[in-house]
Amino acid sequence: MARCLKKYTSLLPYLRPHVLPSFHVKVLHLLLLSVLFAGQLAASDDTPNSIESWRAKRLERLTGPEGWLTLIGLHWLQPGGNTVGSAADNQIVLTAGPAHFGVVSLSGEGQVAFAPVPDPAIAVDGQPAHKTGLNYRDEEKATVVRAGTVSFHVIQRGGKIGLRVKDSASPRRTHFAGLDYFAVDPAWRITARWEPFEHPREIMITNVLGQTEPAIAPGRAVFVHDGQPVALLAIDEAPGEPLFFVISDQTSGNETYAASRFLYADRPQGGEIVLDFNRAYNPPCAFTPFATCPLPPRENRLPFPVRAGEKNTAIPRIEPLGACRCPEFGPGSRRRAPARAAHPPASTAGNLRARQLRSGSRTWWEWARLLHASLPSGSSSLP
Repeated sequence: MARCLKKYTSLLPYLRPHVLPSFHVKVLHLLLLSVLFAGQLAASDDTPNSIESWRAKRLERLTGPEGWLTLIGLHWLQPGGNTVGSAADNQIVLTAGPAHFGVVSLSGEGQVAFAPVPDPAIAVDGQPAHKTGLNYRDEEKATVVRAGTVSFHVIQRGGKIGLRVKDSASPRRTHFAGLDYFAVDPAWRITARWEPFEHPREIMITNVLGQTEPAIAPGRAVFVHDGQPVALLAIDEAPGEPLFFVISDQTSGNETYAASRFLYADRPQGGEIVLDFNRAYNPPCAFTPFATCPLPPRENRLPFPVRAGEKNTAIPRIEPLGACRCPEFGPGSRRRAPARAAHPPASTAGNLRARQLRSGSRTWWEWARLLHASLPSGSSSLP
């Protein structure tokens, strides 16, 4: 709105009666205002229809055959050979798929290779399986091993290398009841002041497993809500792409997912950046215990409720889930999916550290909540 008025004001000298007849001036005034405001509405993309369209695409991606609802396992590789399959005699036991996929080997240099068993149903990147290396350095182009509805590829998180396993026939996908949202509220589309850092800063982001990884922060989105100043750290994932915000607020763990929500925003223009919290959505960890989602840095934990965007989502309880094989949770520990009625417990007081979380008895909701609460106040993301 302010930009429209500014443009309109800049054109006023050309619309004075001594330049054009008064009647023509009035007509041009109306035409100019209608064009400017129509363009502003189209650019804002914050109408209920546009948000509903965005939500439909979000649901399509989530429930697709490669979406997050298909995840059925996350298994960290041990050095040397790791036999993989659904049979109990494998070192990595899957909850679905062929009895034996083959052997996945991890070298000391971090190279991963796959030697399949003789089985025509097994394919590597859509081709008949053969002994080959598994690419994972570029996760978007990771090598995929598949048999029927089950597939796996290699990921690296916090210095660890593991297998991410998917099943397009997973009950989480086939029984998914849909997403739940707050009503669209234009008040939560906020134009913030953009404060770029003189030089992009490297910050450390902790995930739900307690692992930390570096991220690049180019600046802050600064605004005031109900008298409370906010300066959200943005993460730059790739040149030219929208900026990424990991946030939590006073609804986290009750009305919204406990660990965090995600928000993307177009890159700033003219010293401003638009944050549309109606587009805040749940991370993959809200739908599966086999994702490694980031927790918000201290600066991005909002001290007020944000009742906009995606709410908690009902996820069917699936048993058994299979061993997580995550050392942080104890050997062979199992993380259970939450029932909708069982919200995460209240925040745990004290200076609990992720390294103290050794028992495998808690649900993954509780681990996310505890890890979020345990980040020490002195560990600011910024120097």
